[in-house]
Amino acid sequence: MTKVKSTKYFAYTNPHPKGIKSLSDCVYRAISIATGKDWLTVYDELTKLGRELLAPPNDDLTYKTYLDRIADRIEVRTVGGRLKGKGVAGLDPTKTYVVRMAGHLVCVKDGKLRDTWNCGDKSAYIVWQMR
Repeated sequence: MTKVKSTKYFAYTNPHPKGIKSLSDCVYRAISIATGKDWLTVYDELTKLGRELLAPPNDDLTYKTYLDRIADRIEVRTVGGRLKGKGVAGLDPTKTYVVRMAGHLVCVKDGKLRDTWNCGDKSAYIVWQMR
């Protein structure tokens, strides 16, 4: 198996407690990295909120509500199209962001996409800047 390499805008990061790489845990992964909370704490908090909202913990309604409580949505515009993930990574390396892309959520921290795979070419739809 080929080891994932870091790039200018990407650093392999996997906070899953067992190191499992799953496509379905990007919500927990991104929020864990952005907040500095461990993966299980984020999972528990989203599960509790999901129960209150009657929605699964990684559902759009649940994680958007969670992020709106701890971060600010920011406008990201580019001339000629949507900002890509690597464009968010280039915004301000002193800030931490959570980025909603098509079918994916990722954290940008220290100027790098932090994830188990490089999603830098995917378009950013919503960007939260952590407070």
